[in-house]
Amino acid sequence: MRATILIVHRDDYLLRAITQLLALDEHDVHCVRTVGGALDAMTRGPHPDVVLVDEETAGEHWFERLEGIADHVPRVLLTWTPRPADGRHLVLCKPFGARELRDLLRAVLSSTRRASWEAPPRPLESG
Repeated sequence: MRATILIVHRDDYLLRAITQLLALDEHDVHCVRTVGGALDAMTRGPHPDVVLVDEETAGEHWFERLEGIADHVPRVLLTWTPRPADGRHLVLCKPFGARELRDLLRAVLSSTRRASWEAPPRPLESG
């Protein structure tokens, strides 16, 4: 299941490691160092299928800055602080392993693709 994944992170080592891992799964990976860079990348397109956002890199208002332009794109917050997902984004706690990241992405991608394949119900025509 090939996907376009945008990573917002400023750590070169982690960016390289995640990029190499996801490239093995034949994903197209794009990396930016700021939320502003993510906004630019999403404006230029193509839109990513998933955005991985490092909490330390993005700052506390990252979600609000991505609203509007990325409402339809699943976002995964990479954080050191365990917390439940809040319905607006998923959470992946550091340190995480390759299997955890792959499993999460597989679940996100399969659910978003399944939702996009389902046609909305057609209204009944009266008459």
